[in-house]
Amino acid sequence: MAFSRLFLVLAAIPFVLAHNGSDSGSDCGNNEFFYSKTSCCLPSGGVPNPPSPPSGTSCPSNGYYWHETKSCCVPHNANPPSPSCPSGTTWNDDKNACEHPASSSTPSKPSSTTPTKPSSTASTPSQSSSGNCGNNQFFWSGKGCCLEHGGEPNPPSPPKGTDCPSSGWSWSNDQGCCVPHSPSPPTPSCGNGWLWQSGLFHCTPSQSTTPATPTSTPSKPSPTTSTPTKPTQPSSSGNCGDNEFYFGGKDCCIPHGGFPTPPSPPSGTSCPPSNWSWNQDKGCCLPHSPPTQLPPPQCPTGWSWDASSYKCSPNTPSSTPSVPQPSGHYNHHKRGVKARAVSLCPNKLSACPIAGLSGLTGDYECLDVQTELTSCGGCASTGAGQDCSAIPGAWNIACEAGACKVYTCAQGYKKSNDGKTCVQL
Repeated sequence: MAFSRLFLVLAAIPFVLAHNGSDSGSDCGNNEFFYSKTSCCLPSGGVPNPPSPPSGTSCPSNGYYWHETKSCCVPHNANPPSPSCPSGTTWNDDKNACEHPASSSTPSKPSSTTPTKPSSTASTPSQSSSGNCGNNQFFWSGKGCCLEHGGEPNPPSPPKGTDCPSSGWSWSNDQGCCVPHSPSPPTPSCGNGWLWQSGLFHCTPSQSTTPATPTSTPSKPSPTTSTPTKPTQPSSSGNCGDNEFYFGGKDCCIPHGGFPTPPSPPSGTSCPPSNWSWNQDKGCCLPHSPPTQLPPPQCPTGWSWDASSYKCSPNTPSSTPSVPQPSGHYNHHKRGVKARAVSLCPNKLSACPIAGLSGLTGDYECLDVQTELTSCGGCASTGAGQDCSAIPGAWNIACEAGACKVYTCAQGYKKSNDGKTCVQL
């Protein structure tokens, strides 16, 4: 009897081996089909209670289940559909199973060289391409990642100094920028006082690059209904606000009538008492109305206008004792006037005759013709020098090394190429 049982077992072994290791469909049973990828016979319709796949692995929900012996996903029928993996996983054809992308096990911040995507199962985006986003996701080329249609339900607030457009965009901590809610988002429109940075994908304050102290590149304030408090750089002289005018001297827009409650100039500095006031941001005096063809700004007594820095500076005391000026003569520049009995002026000063109503008076004044505005390069009363203040259309001028130099011109004029005159437009 024992011998008969042993004989039956030995006889069944070839049949079992042929069934599980079959390489064709001819050895499968009536209710079975041959699955070539695993070279085995499988029951048609699958098994009643298939085991769960191991952690990190899943099977497509459209007609596949886990086969514990083969350690892979197998179909229910002989003609299975193309595998459709759950959201956040991709089909691995070599392992015949759905797997989470390798980067999902080690989340990392996205970078420009390794784009990442957010998934419905993990808050940190994983590497993706436009072809493997989830059912409720779209591919955004801006950061090379997959995003949720409609945006995240509770997006975080942008960090300090950063903002996102109020319509169709929200902040993403994973991407470190604002991300769109749809494949075709609206053109980013930042709030008032903010500018969109296309390379950074977020809004920054419109005056964030404007330094507190004046520089060679001043900025322009955003148009507001109230009076601006500091001048800023316009993109051209034609885009100042309705109540503003363009000042070429500092390349900025200034409100008509000047800024409200201007501060006092710092010690050692002053502004012309009429039509000018100190501005802390520019570090100079600014006019209250558009420049016109007027004489240079008139500083208080004892002060001289510095056209290069737009402020009044105290006159340098002369080492020569002062003497009274001839009667009937006045000049806003402090000069040492000498009687005709004195034949010479101090070193580096020229004795220039003083002109009266009927010609030269016989008296003279000691001037530095290298810097004197009204006798630049020589005594203007004798025709040897030039009166820089008489240059037509000139607004801010100076005498430097005995030659007139034009800094800015009045409205309707432009500076000549050599910087010595103003040309009417």
